[in-house]
Amino acid sequence: WVRMAVSQHVGNTVAIIDSWLATGMNESPEEVTDTFISLAPPWLLVRLDDDGTATIGRSRLLARLAGDR
Repeated sequence: WVRMAVSQHVGNTVAIIDSWLATGMNESPEEVTDTFISLAPPWLLVRLDDDGTATIGRSRLLARLAGDR
């Protein structure tokens, strides 16, 4: 499972970078990442903490959307 997850993460990262380069790098890396995160299905963002708690890594995006830059 870990191998599959790593493979998916690498594939997603390559897609983000490729799309950013193909569009002339007009947006900041943060904007590109935030856009990807806003479009990604939740199961791609779940992280398990050491205590077994599952979190979705959208806190930076949510803060940004709320205007707390």
